[in-house]
Amino acid sequence: MPTEEFTLKALDGRPLAATIHAPLGPPEAALVVLGALGVPHRYYAKLAAWLAERDIAVLTFDYRGVGRSRATPR
Repeated sequence: MPTEEFTLKALDGRPLAATIHAPLGPPEAALVVLGALGVPHRYYAKLAAWLAERDIAVLTFDYRGVGRSRATPR
């Protein structure tokens, strides 16, 4: 199951850390996990991997100021 970490850009330009968990073949569905506030997206990695094994592509991300989206002041 391939995973790819990348950065999304919020409308105001702030970076948001994200990970896509993809199935080996074409996905049958896609899911965006809107995690609990203050919980880093890595918390959902095992669930995302399990779903990817069942042909569901899963996107997880950190909200602003959480996990890898914690930015230093400009």
